[in-house]
Amino acid sequence: MSFLPEVVGHDGVREFLRGVCHTGRIPPGFLFHGDEGRGKATAARALARRMFCRNGDSCGRCSSCLQMAGGHFADFDWVAAAEGKAVIPIDRVRALREWFARAPYESDRRIAVIDGAHQLGTEAQNSLLKLLEEPPGSGFFILVTPDPARLLETVVSRLQRVFFGPLGDEQILEIVRRSHPEHEKRARTLLPFARGSAGRMTALLAGGDEPRSALAAKELLDRRTGPFSFAERVLGGRGKGRDLRNECRELFGSGLELLSRELHARLRGGGRPLPELSDGLMQQDFEGLMEILIEADRRVGAAATPRLVLEATKIRVHRILARSAKRA
Repeated sequence: MSFLPEVVGHDGVREFLRGVCHTGRIPPGFLFHGDEGRGKATAARALARRMFCRNGDSCGRCSSCLQMAGGHFADFDWVAAAEGKAVIPIDRVRALREWFARAPYESDRRIAVIDGAHQLGTEAQNSLLKLLEEPPGSGFFILVTPDPARLLETVVSRLQRVFFGPLGDEQILEIVRRSHPEHEKRARTLLPFARGSAGRMTALLAGGDEPRSALAAKELLDRRTGPFSFAERVLGGRGKGRDLRNECRELFGSGLELLSRELHARLRGGGRPLPELSDGLMQQDFEGLMEILIEADRRVGAAATPRLVLEATKIRVHRILARSAKRA
């Protein structure tokens, strides 16, 4: 049986984790990081199942594997923000510390996965840090996040970082075949928008024929819409718990994809995804627009107010589009 068969792709990650498990030199914890939807949480659960397995190979038959599959295992804790909430409260971390203070019930260790670790506030992270500084001998942590920059350096320094890169198109399709084989044909048409993320593909399949981020990106690249009304339509009226930074990054990524396809179509022929763009748009204009979106993607990750980044980006995009329209 292959190591962590639940995980599709990420051969380097699986080989690294296999080596750690086989040598027995397991650190106090791992930090699984990389963009959303790349399989970090799946890998965290699979690794925990492998470490608990009485036969040492995720056999699926022993009592530990059966209880993990059923979602009820006394020595395993999955920590995440409550539905509709954007923060993991400090009380949840305090409860975790009390849980680790007790001896394992059925295994020789206790494992906690913190999914969305970037949603821990500073106070909660400091509380977690006390556990990481003096880890219980039978305790093990896996922190999962798409944004490790939002974690305290003192927390990150006590964990072994494991990066999850983008999945290949065939790997994404393999995940679709495993869960929704009836959607494989449609998934192929949506691959340009998935950008290496199986989670993003799942969201695309659940939505319409064109992802919401692509529709918003088209509006971003339309000089007829103003920056402030645009930002209000895209980010306004969202419920609590929405990750506005991630929504902006989805939008900027879709914009880059659309610009790349539009430029390719103009150079080599074919259907244009952005026919409303002025014919006066030159190659250096495309490059300028792409640089704006790349910079915006970098800035929004650390922005206190993502909406301001979106508005500023729209203004900069509008200037290039207006200039090109005069040349048409």
